[in-house]
Amino acid sequence: MQMAIEKKLLPIFLLFLFLPATVLGKTDASWTAIDHDFGLIKETDGPKKVEFKFYNKGRKDIRITDVRPSCGCTAINYTEGKIKKGETGSVTITFDPEERPGKFRKTVAIYLNDENPIELSIQGTVMASPETLKLFFPNGSGNIRFDTDTLRFGELKRGLKRREFIDIYNAGSNPVSPHFNSDSNALIFELSQPEIPPGETATLTVYLDSRNVMWLGDKMLKISGSWKEGGIEIPVTMTLTP
Repeated sequence: MQMAIEKKLLPIFLLFLFLPATVLGKTDASWTAIDHDFGLIKETDGPKKVEFKFYNKGRKDIRITDVRPSCGCTAINYTEGKIKKGETGSVTITFDPEERPGKFRKTVAIYLNDENPIELSIQGTVMASPETLKLFFPNGSGNIRFDTDTLRFGELKRGLKRREFIDIYNAGSNPVSPHFNSDSNALIFELSQPEIPPGETATLTVYLDSRNVMWLGDKMLKISGSWKEGGIEIPVTMTLTP
């Protein structure tokens, strides 16, 4: 008897196993795009928005049940209620560039019918306003700005090494390739990228090797930076201890 029942149920099981997802009721949304590049935008132009659309090509109604942005700098608006078969829904992402200079990439997880989310992404580069430059990159020469006017290593025992970082921002309209050197062989430099595009940042890593500093006590070294349109000098302070 049990074997007879199993034989009857087997064809039904196989039927469901090979049915298309749309028949089984799985959400079937077709997106026109899932990423957008704003390119180079000005902070002073204010928020930027983009609309992502999707089409319900399945048999099951679709509802956007949750949205989860990766950053508070994005506002999300989306189609509410049911999106029936053949209808179109949308998600609009608005990015606020205020006090966010440089490159960015933000994501938003979209949940349809509480199923696994699809990730929408936006990216671009923000040209900082004069106010933001003063706040985040107060030191500089011309369009090349630095986040500090003095690099401080603090106390360092003789024989040890330490590294510190300087962020550099290109506020100009052309790429720039800065070069750095020092009046002391105790300092070594490493730039995160040889060329800094407009609106983007780079990080200068400065390595200090105390074995190449002669005398104990407070020291003042110097970083010299140069590029096609200008240059800068940044003091380096440290206290060498036994």
